[in-house]
Amino acid sequence: MRQVTAPYTGATNEPLIPPVAWNLSTETALWIGLAVAAFATRLWRLDLAPLSNAEARYALDSLNVLRGGAVSTANPLLASVQTIVMAVFGASDFSVRLPSALAGAVLCILPAALRHETGKRQALVFSALLILSPALQYASRQASGGILAWTFALWAFLNWRRGQRVSMAVAAGLLLACGQDAVTPLLVVSAGAALTLLAQHRRVISIGLSPTHLVIAGAIFVAATTAVLWRPSGLGDSFNGFAAWWSSLFAGGSLGLLRVFAGLSFYETLLIGSAAAGVMILLVQRKPRLLDTGWLSFIAVGMLLLVVNGSRTVADIAPILIGCAGSGAAAWAALWQSYQRHIEPLWSEGIVITVTLLMLVYAYLGLTMFAEQQQSAYLVSIFLAVLMIAGTGIICTLLLDGMAAIRGINTAIGIGLLVYTISVGYHLTQVRTTNPAEAYVSDASSDGLPLLVKTIEDTGIRAYSGAHAMPLQVSDAAPAALRWTLRDQRNITYVAKLTDSPAALTPINEKPESTSAYIGSAFRITNTASLNELGCQSAVMGINQFDCPPLLRWLIRRTLDERIVTRWVLWLRSDTASRASGMH
Repeated sequence: MRQVTAPYTGATNEPLIPPVAWNLSTETALWIGLAVAAFATRLWRLDLAPLSNAEARYALDSLNVLRGGAVSTANPLLASVQTIVMAVFGASDFSVRLPSALAGAVLCILPAALRHETGKRQALVFSALLILSPALQYASRQASGGILAWTFALWAFLNWRRGQRVSMAVAAGLLLACGQDAVTPLLVVSAGAALTLLAQHRRVISIGLSPTHLVIAGAIFVAATTAVLWRPSGLGDSFNGFAAWWSSLFAGGSLGLLRVFAGLSFYETLLIGSAAAGVMILLVQRKPRLLDTGWLSFIAVGMLLLVVNGSRTVADIAPILIGCAGSGAAAWAALWQSYQRHIEPLWSEGIVITVTLLMLVYAYLGLTMFAEQQQSAYLVSIFLAVLMIAGTGIICTLLLDGMAAIRGINTAIGIGLLVYTISVGYHLTQVRTTNPAEAYVSDASSDGLPLLVKTIEDTGIRAYSGAHAMPLQVSDAAPAALRWTLRDQRNITYVAKLTDSPAALTPINEKPESTSAYIGSAFRITNTASLNELGCQSAVMGINQFDCPPLLRWLIRRTLDERIVTRWVLWLRSDTASRASGMH
């Protein structure tokens, strides 16, 4: 057998295809880390708390669409997306909240589009501040369309600033498909674009859209509202949503202004302080031309609409938070730049930072110890902390320079606010999710809802050999959260007058009208609390004239004296109760 050898070509042992060299830059790694943090804070234990009544209304509409019912929704895009998600993953608290959570995570990464305009460092800080915001975390974990609309609005605004008109048209079409939730974001971003052009000394305000862009936006709008013509009624729903927004102006809502401003001052101290610092730095440096009027208009117009819009939700605070994050990113970038210009050993700043942090902790502990005792001694601890911080700054200024003291104090305050913000955000979204004394939790479903469902399923298994087989009559006054938790019951009927039924659900002050004997068990359904009494009491003569017990108790433990608990009763007819207990 003849052996054939290939001619020598000078080849070596190296592979024919060279290996791909992965060069992960520091900036890319930071963006990946921010993306992981954004999705983790929005998705982790997303179904921890039961749906509130407001969330359940959206969920029930989408569930009816999935089951082929005719439903009118205020946000047709959200209804279509929720329907698709429920069709794939099933109808659960997690699947209903998933679209809003994903949109909230994407919203936090959108500032990456500004990295070439404002600088890489400032864009990274912008994104980090959005991720840390407790209010944006909470709103993203709610089954509503507000954050979905704000994601498209910010996407459209950033693409307009970058001159990406096609992408802007696509985002604008998706934004309009959000119906009622689209109006406030549309007004805010329009004002932001107009003021940005005025700041650039343009006499003629032009968005720069051609007829082609308008056609693209219109086509996306129609496709999104109708779910690509699968649900044509969604187009009418969007216009009905626009009209509903107008009718909601000056109307009463569940989230009052007191709760909104209490939440902003308590949860968003980091963002508000950063925004104020950013504006002050540019004014002190005599560089007002660098003020980003777009983000300032987000704050101003968002605040105005928040006041006039009666049916406000947590998502309506988004423009204020986005504007604060955009303006505040400049302050953190300037602080970092100041450190870079002073490369000498930072032992002086380290001393100032350490003393300031210790004094901030001391002031907080003093507040915690004495506030609940209705004493004014906490004022002494706060005064001593401020005095010590100021003294440390003065000493550092005399020994070295004033900028070292300023950098050290600002850094310490920033670190303190960062830890504080992470803490209150974790409590708001993970620990106190059903606490109606939290500023943004105005109407919370109680932990008794899952217990009620489990009791009904266990009774059905024992008495009717199926978790969802027991005949159940429910008063038609049932709130949306209760209706949502009972969605899997096959033999359920909602009636105005309850008659003889194996099982029934009624408010605490009602019972089935029947000659049969019933055994009832009460369950906590919803919790509500008012913040109307939140504030300092009238000053009185004496040592306690500076005490503010209601306000301080709320600041420390988020507890209120005024709380309303709604209870419903599960009634089991005597024969059903006997079968469930195994006695029959």
